[in-house]
Amino acid sequence: MELFLDNFANWDSLKDAYPLLLQGLWMTILLSIAALPVGIALGLLVGVVYSFHIRWLNRILIVYIDLCRSFPIIVLLVLIFYGLPFLGITLNAFVAVIVALGAVARGLKESVMSSSQAMSWPEAPHPAASRPLSPASGRRGSAAAPG
Repeated sequence: MELFLDNFANWDSLKDAYPLLLQGLWMTILLSIAALPVGIALGLLVGVVYSFHIRWLNRILIVYIDLCRSFPIIVLLVLIFYGLPFLGITLNAFVAVIVALGAVARGLKESVMSSSQAMSWPEAPHPAASRPLSPASGRRGSAAAPG
């Protein structure tokens, strides 16, 4: 138990690391505030363009959305920060994070699909599926009330 407390409840280490943790917290808040408008603007742009129902453009947008959503954010950060300089585009770390977080926009495909009514699956489950199971009968639906 003493070994556990020495490793995980070391208050001296926490006092030393606390300023760094606070700095990381503020940087996270600042990056979130900066990346949120970029993600919203990009999501709205993609959603509006998708709603025009231009077949070839919708396919390009779906490929973009699926590629952005399939990459982990850390991979996008590495690609943007270290890969773009090979193309002659150099970004500082702060801007690279904003671009990566804005480009990912998790849930973008779902919002686009729901806004354009282009769902290929039922929008609501069958009404019988939403009824609770009756413990008395062991079947779906309600048990018949005694007459």
